[in-house]
Amino acid sequence: MLPRLFLSILLPGLVWLLPTHVLQSGWNTAPIRMQIPIGISESLWRRRVSKDNPLSAKKVALGQALYFDKRLSVDGTVSCATCHDPALAFTDSKAVAVGGRGTRGTRNAPTILNAAFSDTLFWDGRVRSLEDQVKHPLLSSFEMGMTSEKELITRLSSIPDYQSQFKRVFNSEGLTMQTIAKAIAAYERTLLSGNSPFDRFITGQKTAISDAQKRG
Repeated sequence: MLPRLFLSILLPGLVWLLPTHVLQSGWNTAPIRMQIPIGISESLWRRRVSKDNPLSAKKVALGQALYFDKRLSVDGTVSCATCHDPALAFTDSKAVAVGGRGTRGTRNAPTILNAAFSDTLFWDGRVRSLEDQVKHPLLSSFEMGMTSEKELITRLSSIPDYQSQFKRVFNSEGLTMQTIAKAIAAYERTLLSGNSPFDRFITGQKTAISDAQKRG
């Protein structure tokens, strides 16, 4: 069975919402409908969606399942959500990330909230798209630790739910490293933070911050 879907997560000053209709009848063909939090322009967000990876409800749902699935790691102990935990604002609160087989990395895990708006990703800026970023942790020896693309694809292909999901989402492309990356990246583009007091203030709610805060 695939991991259970999360519908929405709310914390003070932050909002990240997934399209709740993905569980309704016909979700596998439904277009994405995002509720964009105050402080983020919907037109800006839509411009950050890759033309090579258009969003759909079924793709986001598949990406979400992959994001929380520890079977994507070499020993089945970590998922993307281990280092980018929704309960910790999509970080892990550790000085350095800890991957499969307890291997420690060299840097801490940054939040992926609003990552859709980043022109470069990773602390050293070595990639320029979420699709490219996704591939690195999966095959990194000190992150999720899969030894090759073939090993990862073979493992996921052995899971009937994933076989059917990838066929429905990507049709003839099927289950490949590229479609895995596209699905997870699609989900990550829905992780948006906003609705802070300052966001509300700049959109016209004059009482959202105090007089002292207005003075700076």
